[in-house]
Amino acid sequence: MRVRQRVFQGFVLVLSALLLVGRAFERRPRWMLVLSLVGLLVVVVLWGSAQEPVPDAPPPTGLHSSLVQMLLATPLATRPPPTPTPVPDFVGDACQIDVQARAMRAGTLDGVPKLPLYVCYDLFVALEPGANAYSGTATLTVFNNTNEPLLDLLLRTYPNAQTLYGGSLQITAAQVNTLPVVWEEDPSDPTIVRFPLPKALPPHGALRLNLAFEGRVPQDFGSPTAYGTFNVVSGQDTFVLASWYPRLAPWRHGAWLLPPVPLTGDALDGDVALYTVRVRLPPGWRVAATGFWLGVQDEPAGTVHHFVSGPARHFMLVAGSGLVDHTAEGNGVRLVHWSGAALQAAGTSVLETARQALAFFEERFGPYPYTELDVVAVPLQRVIGMEFPGLFLLDAELYGRPSLLNLGVVHEIAHQWWYGVVGSHSVAAPWQDEALAEYSAVWFFEHHSPSLATALLAGYRQRVAAAQASGRLQALGAPATLFGTDQEAYWITVYDGGVLFFGAVRARIGDEAFETALQHYYRQNAFGLAEPEALLDTFEEACSCQLDDLYARWGVKRGEP
Repeated sequence: MRVRQRVFQGFVLVLSALLLVGRAFERRPRWMLVLSLVGLLVVVVLWGSAQEPVPDAPPPTGLHSSLVQMLLATPLATRPPPTPTPVPDFVGDACQIDVQARAMRAGTLDGVPKLPLYVCYDLFVALEPGANAYSGTATLTVFNNTNEPLLDLLLRTYPNAQTLYGGSLQITAAQVNTLPVVWEEDPSDPTIVRFPLPKALPPHGALRLNLAFEGRVPQDFGSPTAYGTFNVVSGQDTFVLASWYPRLAPWRHGAWLLPPVPLTGDALDGDVALYTVRVRLPPGWRVAATGFWLGVQDEPAGTVHHFVSGPARHFMLVAGSGLVDHTAEGNGVRLVHWSGAALQAAGTSVLETARQALAFFEERFGPYPYTELDVVAVPLQRVIGMEFPGLFLLDAELYGRPSLLNLGVVHEIAHQWWYGVVGSHSVAAPWQDEALAEYSAVWFFEHHSPSLATALLAGYRQRVAAAQASGRLQALGAPATLFGTDQEAYWITVYDGGVLFFGAVRARIGDEAFETALQHYYRQNAFGLAEPEALLDTFEEACSCQLDDLYARWGVKRGEP
């Protein structure tokens, strides 16, 4: 369409010029001269207004796709989906959109919601097993889709948090486009790094932030406050690397979203991005990671594995010399179980539970978007599992406790919908994904193991009643930071109380409206960062009723978290 407009404008421009030249040599009516001048003026104005803004970063050439491919396509409601926002070709080129699509299932791509910042990461990391360390580089291509200029970029270096992580991640060099930039570490929070821009990034402008970094990983948890999601497992030569790279903070309501790392719960608030990742490993090592494995290349220093993620909220990897895998298929999704050799035989039953959970949640919520789902068994502490896009961790000790193992598998798979695709504020409103994932697991067991569902619900009611009697039960809508180090109170409030809350909602509005509401919520907020009101309003829309009394009773409310 743009090309045809330019051709038409050029034709009118030439015609007007010819008429003006002809006026100089022939007798023409005065009205023709006036018409030619007006036509020439209109074309000049249109021609100038049609010019596209020139980005700060030089646009790559080659691909001509955009991020409009990157959202779930299946219509689940009569309400129209969010309007996709086209992204300039140079961002699509930098993000390798055509290659990224290999991580996504056919028929699940449609468009992308309007995010304030579109970002793609080109990451390289080399592991150093003898030193429990790694080093790497990152190129972030950032497109400003806000209506205001950005004066700086704020990134998170989560491994520097002594709670949950307990390691380090340091920037060693930085450039904005081709200009060196001096970064500033926040003196009050070691996980926040500010990069002042040489000049403001205007709306619809883009830039590239080039970084070098290095990290150190604690061994065998390193401290009693760590989860083990950023950890080196001694004796197994296994690196577990959550949040191993500098991550751009989300931008919301005219400011950077920078929640503190809590003492319990999850730390990750983040928008989806596109990742191209190369991981260099020692010879013989294997790697499980978010996304689609493109292949491996042998180099003198080791083997380099290449991945793309599709739209993902995080890029997780686990690498080691002793990892073995077991593979199955579930409804067009490749399911892979990774563990040490001692747990390899258990992979069959774990993947069967995963297959059933995947089918159940697809039927009730909507399609799982990725081509693969990985389950990785590693030692953890303080948690029994942890979710990441297209991959989740399970504590290896669960494998001796079948019921708890099945609950962990199903809960973490539910997180692929509630956290992975539909993001929420994990620090400010942990109930929004954790409680919904836990209730989704109970719902699954109602159909696949009714006795387990009954036992789980009885346990939730008992613990909530006891916590309420002792004064430890908080409002369901409480932020993770409110609980301090009292992880038991956090679990009882968010998980146990959250299950009872969603059960109360379902009992009030009925099964059909409850299921329809979650389908709408999934569809309308796919790959976005949903506010609590998005979920609460959806239930009321589905039942055409008011639920304010129920929400107040459980301590959840609308509005920004």
